[in-house]
Amino acid sequence: MAQLTRRAVVASAVGVAGMAALGVAAATSPWTVPLGTPAATPTLVKLARSRFAPHLGLAFTARSGDSLHTLVLERIDDLPGAGSSDEQRFNLIFTETGKAVTDGIYQVSRDGAEPATLFLSAIGAERERRLQGLVDQSV
Repeated sequence: MAQLTRRAVVASAVGVAGMAALGVAAATSPWTVPLGTPAATPTLVKLARSRFAPHLGLAFTARSGDSLHTLVLERIDDLPGAGSSDEQRFNLIFTETGKAVTDGIYQVSRDGAEPATLFLSAIGAERERRLQGLVDQSV
């Protein structure tokens, strides 16, 4: 006959409490949708060359946490093996207008344009430094 110990009771109580907490978290998660309601999950917007082309030469705001920078979209370059009509493979080249931007993930936006999340990295010599946002959605 199995013997009930204090350790077994405590372990069971912790397990039940953990399962209850997971149930509450799942019920209040923004990623779950109650049955019978339309899905309210965020949509993934593909980055396309034509989305940025009308904004060449214009200023964008790049935000990462508390860091805020103004960048100008200088040009859109082709990737090796991709042509100028390739909507899914291109390089965005920005110039900095203020303090140096560190490599990282930024929310890039401007009025009249859908915001985009890009990894920006510095390219070029220090005096001619540019920021690159490489987009390759070919896979």
